[in-house]
Amino acid sequence: MQPLGRQAQTIIRHFSRILALFLLAVGLLGCSDTPKEQRPAASPPPASRPLVVYVNSYHRGFAWSDGIARGIYQVFGVVAGRRGFDDSRAKVRFRQIDLDTKRHPDEGFKRQAARRAKEAIDRWRPDLVIVSDDNAVKYLVVPYLKDTDLPVVFCGVNWDASIYGLPCRNVTGMVEISLEDQVVARLLPYARGDRIGFIGPDVLTTRKEAENVKRFLGLDLITYYAKDADDFLRGFDLLQEQSDILLINSDGGLYHDRLADIIPHVQQQAKIPTGAMSNYMKDYALLTIGKVPEEQGEWAANTALAILSGTPPADIPLARNRRMQIYCNMRMAKRLGIVFPVELVEAAFFVEEQP
Repeated sequence: MQPLGRQAQTIIRHFSRILALFLLAVGLLGCSDTPKEQRPAASPPPASRPLVVYVNSYHRGFAWSDGIARGIYQVFGVVAGRRGFDDSRAKVRFRQIDLDTKRHPDEGFKRQAARRAKEAIDRWRPDLVIVSDDNAVKYLVVPYLKDTDLPVVFCGVNWDASIYGLPCRNVTGMVEISLEDQVVARLLPYARGDRIGFIGPDVLTTRKEAENVKRFLGLDLITYYAKDADDFLRGFDLLQEQSDILLINSDGGLYHDRLADIIPHVQQQAKIPTGAMSNYMKDYALLTIGKVPEEQGEWAANTALAILSGTPPADIPLARNRRMQIYCNMRMAKRLGIVFPVELVEAAFFVEEQP
Protein backbone atom coordinates (compact mmCIF):
# COMPACT_ATOMS: atom_id res chain seq x y z
CA MET A 1 0.00 0.00 0.00
CA GLN A 2 1.32 3.48 -0.86
CA PRO A 3 2.07 5.99 1.96
CA LEU A 4 -0.94 8.09 2.75
CA GLY A 5 -0.86 11.58 1.27
CA ARG A 6 -1.94 14.95 2.65
CA GLN A 7 -5.61 14.35 1.89
CA ALA A 8 -5.60 11.02 3.75
CA GLN A 9 -3.94 12.64 6.75
CA THR A 10 -6.61 15.35 6.81
CA ILE A 11 -9.35 12.72 6.69
CA ILE A 12 -7.79 10.73 9.51
CA ARG A 13 -7.46 13.84 11.69
CA HIS A 14 -11.19 14.30 11.41
CA PHE A 15 -12.02 10.63 11.82
CA SER A 16 -12.86 10.87 15.53
CA ARG A 17 -15.47 13.50 14.79
CA ILE A 18 -16.80 11.50 11.87
CA LEU A 19 -17.03 8.29 13.90
CA ALA A 20 -18.91 10.08 16.68
CA LEU A 21 -21.42 11.43 14.19
CA PHE A 22 -21.66 8.00 12.58
CA LEU A 23 -22.49 6.21 15.84
CA LEU A 24 -24.99 8.90 16.82
CA ALA A 25 -26.75 8.65 13.47
CA VAL A 26 -26.97 4.86 13.64
CA GLY A 27 -29.22 5.28 16.63
CA LEU A 28 -31.53 7.46 14.58
CA LEU A 29 -32.22 4.87 11.89
CA GLY A 30 -35.35 4.82 12.03
CA CYS A 31 -43.56 11.29 -17.93
CA SER A 32 -44.92 13.84 -19.82
CA ASP A 33 -43.45 17.02 -21.30
CA THR A 34 -45.42 19.22 -18.89
CA PRO A 35 -45.73 19.28 -15.09
CA LYS A 36 -48.31 16.83 -13.78
CA GLU A 37 -50.98 18.34 -11.54
CA GLN A 38 -52.15 15.55 -9.24
CA ARG A 39 -55.70 16.33 -8.07
CA PRO A 40 -57.50 14.71 -5.15
CA ALA A 41 -59.28 11.48 -6.01
CA ALA A 42 -61.99 11.91 -3.40
CA SER A 43 -64.76 14.49 -3.18
CA PRO A 44 -63.50 17.93 -2.14
CA PRO A 45 -63.11 18.07 1.66
CA PRO A 46 -64.36 21.01 3.71
CA ALA A 47 -62.66 24.25 2.76
CA SER A 48 -61.95 25.01 6.42
CA ARG A 49 -58.84 22.87 6.25
CA PRO A 50 -55.80 24.65 4.80
CA LEU A 51 -54.69 23.83 1.28
CA VAL A 52 -51.08 22.74 0.76
CA VAL A 53 -49.47 22.38 -2.65
CA TYR A 54 -46.37 20.19 -2.90
CA VAL A 55 -44.04 20.85 -5.86
CA ASN A 56 -41.60 18.03 -6.59
CA SER A 57 -38.63 18.92 -8.79
CA TYR A 58 -38.54 15.49 -10.35
CA HIS A 59 -40.91 12.64 -11.27
CA ARG A 60 -42.80 9.81 -9.65
CA GLY A 61 -40.77 6.64 -9.75
CA PHE A 62 -37.48 8.38 -8.84
CA ALA A 63 -36.61 6.76 -5.51
CA TRP A 64 -35.37 9.93 -3.82
CA SER A 65 -38.49 11.93 -4.70
CA ASP A 66 -40.77 9.05 -3.79
CA GLY A 67 -39.15 8.84 -0.35
CA ILE A 68 -39.65 12.55 0.33
CA ALA A 69 -43.25 12.25 -0.82
CA ARG A 70 -43.89 9.28 1.48
CA GLY A 71 -42.73 11.36 4.43
CA ILE A 72 -45.07 14.20 3.48
CA TYR A 73 -48.06 11.92 2.89
CA GLN A 74 -47.55 10.12 6.20
CA VAL A 75 -47.44 13.29 8.30
CA PHE A 76 -50.45 14.84 6.59
CA GLY A 77 -52.44 11.60 6.41
CA VAL A 78 -52.76 11.75 2.62
CA VAL A 79 -53.35 8.49 0.74
CA ALA A 80 -51.64 8.40 -2.65
CA GLY A 81 -53.06 6.37 -5.52
CA ARG A 82 -52.48 5.98 -9.22
CA ARG A 83 -55.22 8.44 -10.12
CA GLY A 84 -54.52 11.07 -7.50
CA PHE A 85 -54.80 11.59 -3.76
CA ASP A 86 -57.39 10.91 -1.12
CA ASP A 87 -57.09 13.73 1.41
CA SER A 88 -60.60 13.31 2.86
CA ARG A 89 -59.17 12.23 6.24
CA ALA A 90 -55.98 14.28 6.03
CA LYS A 91 -54.91 17.24 8.15
CA VAL A 92 -54.84 19.43 5.04
CA ARG A 93 -56.29 19.61 1.58
CA PHE A 94 -53.51 18.49 -0.73
CA ARG A 95 -52.32 18.86 -4.31
CA GLN A 96 -49.05 17.93 -5.99
CA ILE A 97 -47.13 19.07 -9.06
CA ASP A 98 -44.21 17.07 -10.49
CA LEU A 99 -41.89 19.30 -12.54
CA ASP A 100 -40.11 16.30 -14.16
CA THR A 101 -36.83 18.20 -14.54
CA LYS A 102 -34.57 15.19 -13.93
CA ARG A 103 -35.66 13.58 -17.20
CA HIS A 104 -35.85 16.97 -18.96
CA PRO A 105 -32.75 18.91 -17.83
CA ASP A 106 -32.69 21.64 -20.49
CA GLU A 107 -33.18 25.20 -19.28
CA GLY A 108 -36.21 25.90 -21.44
CA PHE A 109 -38.15 22.96 -20.06
CA LYS A 110 -37.28 23.85 -16.45
CA ARG A 111 -38.45 27.44 -16.84
CA GLN A 112 -41.65 26.43 -18.61
CA ALA A 113 -42.41 23.80 -15.96
CA ALA A 114 -41.92 26.38 -13.20
CA ARG A 115 -44.17 28.90 -14.97
CA ARG A 116 -46.95 26.34 -15.27
CA ALA A 117 -46.55 25.43 -11.60
CA LYS A 118 -46.87 29.13 -10.70
CA GLU A 119 -50.03 29.38 -12.80
CA ALA A 120 -51.51 26.41 -10.93
CA ILE A 121 -50.57 27.96 -7.58
CA ASP A 122 -52.24 31.23 -8.58
CA ARG A 123 -55.33 29.30 -9.60
CA TRP A 124 -55.55 27.18 -6.44
CA ARG A 125 -54.52 29.94 -3.96
CA PRO A 126 -52.99 27.57 -1.36
CA ASP A 127 -52.25 28.47 2.24
CA LEU A 128 -48.72 27.08 1.98
CA VAL A 129 -46.36 25.55 -0.58
CA ILE A 130 -43.80 22.78 0.01
CA VAL A 131 -41.06 22.29 -2.59
CA SER A 132 -38.38 19.61 -2.81
CA ASP A 133 -34.91 19.75 -4.34
CA ASP A 134 -32.92 22.47 -6.04
CA ASN A 135 -34.76 22.92 -9.33
CA ALA A 136 -38.09 23.80 -7.69
CA VAL A 137 -36.29 26.35 -5.51
CA LYS A 138 -34.21 27.83 -8.31
CA TYR A 139 -36.91 28.05 -10.98
CA LEU A 140 -40.10 28.47 -8.94
CA VAL A 141 -39.41 29.83 -5.46
CA VAL A 142 -36.73 32.39 -6.27
CA PRO A 143 -38.41 34.14 -9.22
CA TYR A 144 -42.06 33.80 -8.12
CA LEU A 145 -42.58 33.05 -4.42
CA LYS A 146 -39.64 34.47 -2.47
CA ASP A 147 -40.46 37.50 -0.26
CA THR A 148 -44.21 37.21 -0.87
CA ASP A 149 -46.96 36.60 1.68
CA LEU A 150 -47.25 32.91 0.74
CA PRO A 151 -45.38 30.65 3.22
CA VAL A 152 -42.95 28.22 1.59
CA VAL A 153 -41.11 25.24 3.08
CA PHE A 154 -38.32 23.61 1.08
CA CYS A 155 -36.39 20.38 1.52
CA GLY A 156 -33.73 18.51 -0.43
CA VAL A 157 -31.67 21.61 -1.30
CA ASN A 158 -28.09 20.41 -1.52
CA TRP A 159 -25.64 21.77 1.04
CA ASP A 160 -26.23 25.51 0.81
CA ALA A 161 -29.47 27.48 0.50
CA SER A 162 -27.76 30.88 0.73
CA ILE A 163 -26.97 30.75 -3.00
CA TYR A 164 -30.74 31.24 -3.49
CA GLY A 165 -30.97 34.01 -0.89
CA LEU A 166 -32.66 31.68 1.59
CA PRO A 167 -33.98 31.65 4.21
CA CYS A 168 -36.08 34.80 4.00
CA ARG A 169 -39.17 36.13 5.74
CA ASN A 170 -41.60 33.67 4.10
CA VAL A 171 -39.27 30.72 3.33
CA THR A 172 -37.53 28.18 5.54
CA GLY A 173 -36.41 24.61 4.98
CA MET A 174 -34.15 21.60 5.44
CA VAL A 175 -30.79 21.54 3.69
CA GLU A 176 -29.60 18.17 2.38
CA ILE A 177 -26.10 17.17 3.48
CA SER A 178 -24.45 14.08 2.03
CA LEU A 179 -22.09 11.74 3.85
CA GLU A 180 -19.12 11.45 1.51
CA ASP A 181 -16.62 12.11 4.30
CA GLN A 182 -17.98 9.24 6.38
CA VAL A 183 -17.93 6.87 3.41
CA VAL A 184 -14.35 7.84 2.58
CA ALA A 185 -13.25 7.46 6.20
CA ARG A 186 -14.65 3.93 6.29
CA LEU A 187 -13.13 2.92 2.93
CA LEU A 188 -9.74 4.60 3.25
CA PRO A 189 -8.08 1.79 5.26
CA TYR A 190 -8.74 -0.61 2.36
CA ALA A 191 -7.56 1.71 -0.43
CA ARG A 192 -4.17 1.66 -2.14
CA GLY A 193 -3.93 5.45 -1.87
CA ASP A 194 -6.06 8.54 -1.24
CA ARG A 195 -7.25 9.57 -4.73
CA ILE A 196 -11.04 9.91 -4.66
CA GLY A 197 -13.14 9.43 -7.79
CA PHE A 198 -16.69 10.74 -8.12
CA ILE A 199 -19.23 9.72 -10.78
CA GLY A 200 -22.85 10.58 -11.54
CA PRO A 201 -25.13 11.84 -14.34
CA ASP A 202 -24.30 15.16 -15.97
CA VAL A 203 -27.08 17.13 -14.25
CA LEU A 204 -27.24 20.16 -11.96
CA THR A 205 -27.53 18.23 -8.70
CA THR A 206 -24.50 16.01 -9.43
CA ARG A 207 -22.27 18.97 -10.29
CA LYS A 208 -23.48 20.93 -7.26
CA GLU A 209 -22.81 17.90 -5.05
CA ALA A 210 -19.22 17.59 -6.25
CA GLU A 211 -18.58 21.31 -5.81
CA ASN A 212 -19.89 21.31 -2.26
CA VAL A 213 -18.02 18.14 -1.27
CA LYS A 214 -14.86 20.01 -2.22
CA ARG A 215 -15.98 23.23 -0.53
CA PHE A 216 -17.44 21.95 2.74
CA LEU A 217 -15.59 18.66 3.27
CA GLY A 218 -12.25 19.61 1.75
CA LEU A 219 -12.05 16.48 -0.39
CA ASP A 220 -10.29 16.65 -3.75
CA LEU A 221 -12.29 14.72 -6.34
CA ILE A 222 -11.58 13.26 -9.76
CA THR A 223 -15.01 13.83 -11.34
CA TYR A 224 -16.79 12.11 -14.20
CA TYR A 225 -20.22 13.33 -15.35
CA ALA A 226 -21.92 10.67 -17.46
CA LYS A 227 -24.01 11.62 -20.50
CA ASP A 228 -26.02 8.37 -20.48
CA ALA A 229 -25.97 4.81 -19.13
CA ASP A 230 -23.23 3.62 -21.50
CA ASP A 231 -21.10 6.62 -20.61
CA PHE A 232 -21.65 5.84 -16.93
CA LEU A 233 -20.13 2.37 -17.45
CA ARG A 234 -17.20 3.88 -19.36
CA GLY A 235 -16.59 6.36 -16.58
CA PHE A 236 -16.85 3.68 -13.91
CA ASP A 237 -14.16 1.59 -15.62
CA LEU A 238 -11.92 4.61 -16.25
CA LEU A 239 -12.04 5.74 -12.61
CA GLN A 240 -10.99 2.26 -11.46
CA GLU A 241 -7.53 3.18 -12.78
CA GLN A 242 -7.49 6.90 -11.96
CA SER A 243 -8.63 6.74 -8.33
CA ASP A 244 -8.24 4.65 -5.18
CA ILE A 245 -11.78 5.09 -3.81
CA LEU A 246 -14.81 5.65 -6.03
CA LEU A 247 -17.88 7.55 -4.81
CA ILE A 248 -21.00 6.79 -6.87
CA ASN A 249 -23.19 9.83 -6.43
CA SER A 250 -26.49 8.76 -8.01
CA ASP A 251 -28.03 7.45 -11.18
CA GLY A 252 -30.61 10.22 -10.95
CA GLY A 253 -33.34 7.70 -11.65
CA LEU A 254 -32.26 7.92 -15.27
CA TYR A 255 -30.86 4.43 -15.82
CA HIS A 256 -33.80 2.37 -14.62
CA ASP A 257 -34.17 0.51 -17.90
CA ARG A 258 -30.46 -0.46 -17.84
CA LEU A 259 -30.15 -1.81 -14.31
CA ALA A 260 -29.79 -5.39 -15.56
CA ASP A 261 -26.56 -4.27 -17.29
CA ILE A 262 -25.25 -1.70 -14.84
CA ILE A 263 -25.60 -3.37 -11.44
CA PRO A 264 -23.80 -6.65 -12.29
CA HIS A 265 -21.07 -4.61 -13.98
CA VAL A 266 -20.36 -2.30 -11.03
CA GLN A 267 -20.54 -5.16 -8.54
CA GLN A 268 -18.34 -7.61 -10.43
CA GLN A 269 -15.86 -5.27 -12.15
CA ALA A 270 -14.96 -3.11 -9.17
CA LYS A 271 -11.22 -3.21 -8.47
CA ILE A 272 -11.22 -0.54 -5.74
CA PRO A 273 -13.53 0.19 -2.79
CA THR A 274 -16.74 1.88 -3.92
CA GLY A 275 -19.20 3.89 -1.85
CA ALA A 276 -22.63 5.47 -2.24
CA MET A 277 -24.45 8.16 -0.25
CA SER A 278 -28.11 7.40 -0.98
CA ASN A 279 -29.87 4.25 0.18
CA TYR A 280 -31.51 3.72 -3.22
CA MET A 281 -27.96 3.37 -4.65
CA LYS A 282 -27.07 0.49 -2.33
CA ASP A 283 -26.91 -2.04 -5.21
CA TYR A 284 -24.13 -0.04 -6.88
CA ALA A 285 -21.52 -0.01 -4.12
CA LEU A 286 -19.48 -1.97 -1.61
CA LEU A 287 -20.55 0.38 1.21
CA THR A 288 -23.49 2.78 1.34
CA ILE A 289 -24.02 5.29 4.11
CA GLY A 290 -27.22 6.78 2.83
CA LYS A 291 -29.42 9.75 3.51
CA VAL A 292 -33.04 8.95 4.39
CA PRO A 293 -35.39 10.87 2.04
CA GLU A 294 -38.41 10.33 4.31
CA GLU A 295 -36.67 12.50 6.91
CA GLN A 296 -36.80 15.45 4.52
CA GLY A 297 -40.49 14.98 3.77
CA GLU A 298 -41.47 14.44 7.41
CA TRP A 299 -39.62 17.58 8.51
CA ALA A 300 -41.16 19.65 5.71
CA ALA A 301 -44.71 18.51 6.49
CA ASN A 302 -44.36 18.99 10.26
CA THR A 303 -42.87 22.44 9.68
CA ALA A 304 -45.76 23.27 7.36
CA LEU A 305 -48.24 22.32 10.11
CA ALA A 306 -46.38 24.55 12.58
CA ILE A 307 -46.56 27.49 10.17
CA LEU A 308 -50.25 26.87 9.47
CA SER A 309 -50.79 26.93 13.25
CA GLY A 310 -49.31 30.41 13.50
CA THR A 311 -45.51 30.16 13.68
CA PRO A 312 -43.90 32.57 11.19
CA PRO A 313 -41.47 30.93 8.75
CA ALA A 314 -38.81 33.46 9.78
CA ASP A 315 -38.93 32.05 13.33
CA ILE A 316 -38.03 28.53 12.14
CA PRO A 317 -34.29 28.11 11.52
CA LEU A 318 -32.90 26.04 8.69
CA ALA A 319 -32.38 22.37 9.53
CA ARG A 320 -30.02 19.68 8.23
CA ASN A 321 -30.67 15.98 7.78
CA ARG A 322 -29.27 13.70 10.49
CA ARG A 323 -30.57 10.20 9.86
CA MET A 324 -28.69 7.57 7.89
CA GLN A 325 -28.93 3.95 6.80
CA ILE A 326 -25.91 1.71 6.25
CA TYR A 327 -25.66 -1.09 3.68
CA CYS A 328 -22.77 -3.52 3.14
CA ASN A 329 -22.29 -5.77 0.14
CA MET A 330 -20.44 -8.64 1.77
CA ARG A 331 -19.83 -10.56 -1.47
CA MET A 332 -18.09 -7.52 -2.95
CA ALA A 333 -16.12 -7.23 0.28
CA LYS A 334 -15.03 -10.86 0.01
CA ARG A 335 -14.02 -10.41 -3.63
CA LEU A 336 -11.88 -7.39 -2.70
CA GLY A 337 -10.44 -9.04 0.42
CA ILE A 338 -12.08 -6.50 2.75
CA VAL A 339 -13.15 -7.33 6.31
CA PHE A 340 -15.35 -4.65 7.85
CA PRO A 341 -15.17 -4.02 11.61
CA VAL A 342 -17.78 -5.74 13.75
CA GLU A 343 -19.49 -2.53 14.89
CA LEU A 344 -20.12 -1.51 11.28
CA VAL A 345 -21.45 -4.92 10.26
CA GLU A 346 -23.78 -5.02 13.27
CA ALA A 347 -25.24 -1.63 12.34
CA ALA A 348 -25.66 -2.39 8.65
CA PHE A 349 -28.19 -3.99 6.35
CA PHE A 350 -26.87 -6.48 3.82
CA VAL A 351 -27.26 -6.09 0.07
CA GLU A 352 -28.29 -9.12 -1.95
CA GLU A 353 -25.81 -9.07 -4.83
CA GLN A 354 -27.17 -9.27 -8.35
CA PRO A 355 -26.29 -12.54 -10.17
